[in-house]
Amino acid sequence: MLRNEIADSLALGITHIDGLPVRNDIIEILDRAVQVTGSPWRTGPSLAIVETSTGPAYVGHKGGCCLADTCVIDESAKPGPEADTEAGVQPETEVDDGYRAHLEHFPAGPDEPAYCDTCKFRSPEDSRARQLFWLERARSPVDPETLVETTPD
Repeated sequence: MLRNEIADSLALGITHIDGLPVRNDIIEILDRAVQVTGSPWRTGPSLAIVETSTGPAYVGHKGGCCLADTCVIDESAKPGPEADTEAGVQPETEVDDGYRAHLEHFPAGPDEPAYCDTCKFRSPEDSRARQLFWLERARSPVDPETLVETTPD
C-alpha cells in the first residue's frame, strides 16, 4: 500500500507552492500533522528550509515511495545524439527542455532505478540537490523558451 504517500503529499505539497512565507513554524505544524498518533504510515517526510540564489525555499524528503521507478519511460525522449525526440514520442511522454536539462545534470546509470527526486531511497543530499536544481531553474531570470535573460519590468 502507498499509505506513506498521504503524509508525503500533505507535508511536501508546500514545496510546490510559490509565494508562501518560508518559516520554521509552518514546518513544525506540518510535522505535527503527519506524526499524529494512529497514523497508518510508519515514517513521515522531512522538510527543511534552504537558501537559494533567490531567497529561502522549502525542500523535502519523502518517508515513503510513490513507485515512480516502476513507470516505463520512452527511450526516444532521453537526451543524446541517438535520441529522436520528434519521432515516436507520444504527447503524454514528451520531454521538455527543463526535464532534458535535469536528465543531463543528473544522469542515471543503465541499471539505476528512476526514483522521483524526493524518494526515500535517494540520499537526503541527492534529493536536496535535485530540488535545488528545479527551484533555481523556476526562479531563474532566463526565459526557458528562448534561453535569453529577462529583466524585470
